[in-house]
Amino acid sequence: MRALFVLPLFWLSCGFHLVLTEPAMDQPRLCGEGSCAPSPINPRSSALKLTLPITKAPYGTLVASRWFYLDPQRGPLKIRDRVTDLNGPRQLTHSLKVPRVGYFKAGTYEVVVELAGRRAGQLRFQVASLPTKPAPPHPSQKESEEDLLDDGL
Repeated sequence: MRALFVLPLFWLSCGFHLVLTEPAMDQPRLCGEGSCAPSPINPRSSALKLTLPITKAPYGTLVASRWFYLDPQRGPLKIRDRVTDLNGPRQLTHSLKVPRVGYFKAGTYEVVVELAGRRAGQLRFQVASLPTKPAPPHPSQKESEEDLLDDGL
């Protein structure tokens, strides 16, 4: 009888936790500067922010976001992993910063979100192409300069 009383006190003092719920989240959202998926992301963005609204997160829940570029010839290429250890529900933000403007290659990307080691969702998005500037005219193609005295007076 005495062991039945001591055993629960031992568990409480040693840091054991009984997990009764599974982690859960609402729909993730991804934004760059001035645009959010599903619209094409601005390639001049300095960072992409993935917002994960975690609604249930028991103590020690690992949340991971795995970022891929979907290369048409070679398939998915891993860019980066972000991992966070949570002890309760909260709004979590994982970001991907770029070293310089224009670093994001135009094309399709994917973020896979995992909660406690299980796939919880994915988000595909497009990065738009950088706008191209028109080439300056060649010096020999310049229009001839005219002034007021050239009107045949």
